[in-house]
Amino acid sequence: MSSPTQTAKPVRENFRWDVFLSYRGPDRNEVEQVFNELVGMGLKVWWDEREIPPGADYMDRMWEGLKSSFATIVFIGPTTVGNWQEMEAKVAIASRVAEGKPVLPVFLPGIPDPNNVDIAFLSLNSRAVFEKSVTEERVLNRIYWGITGIKRERPTAPEPPKPDTPRIPAESDGGSIASLARWLRTGTVTFFVGPGISEIGPMMPPRSWEITCELLREIGLIGADPVTCCLRWT
Repeated sequence: MSSPTQTAKPVRENFRWDVFLSYRGPDRNEVEQVFNELVGMGLKVWWDEREIPPGADYMDRMWEGLKSSFATIVFIGPTTVGNWQEMEAKVAIASRVAEGKPVLPVFLPGIPDPNNVDIAFLSLNSRAVFEKSVTEERVLNRIYWGITGIKRERPTAPEPPKPDTPRIPAESDGGSIASLARWLRTGTVTFFVGPGISEIGPMMPPRSWEITCELLREIGLIGADPVTCCLRWT
């Protein structure tokens, strides 16, 4: 005995449009904003304002848009919450039941408690709720996921590479001043600290005037003759 034939699940790539927008007139401005956001995310969106020119047969164009769209968004606003069952919404629900097309109820801002709104068949579907603005990225990503099956998250910016910090190798008392002078010539010095803070200096450092003289000799400002190093402190 043969098993009953199962209807193949629709594939989004086989449709001209990714999603059809179903809404009522009072919600037009907010729907337009969502339309722009979804287009910016790379989706092909059917919206009557862009697809039905003046003078065209509105119903014929609308049915064609529904048939050519993979998913349908049913927008529910604070002034249209009791009248969401437009004809295209009913057709979209029937199409979903028959063909497995997704139907997404999307609540626009201003509805106090979307969980208590009776939307019949649509309550069985995953809903998206805008709280304050229709540009909320979290909600838009949820809608995108419902249409494409792909989670769209904001990429994490990579951390900038840390610059290489020159390090003076631990040396004897006689070589530490020369090493410090070479370090100063690199132009990358931020600060240096005395012994006891780091491990790169001698345990018993030279006195301040000795360090100054050695540095002046290393960078070529005075000669090697100790007589030339005469400092006056004021």
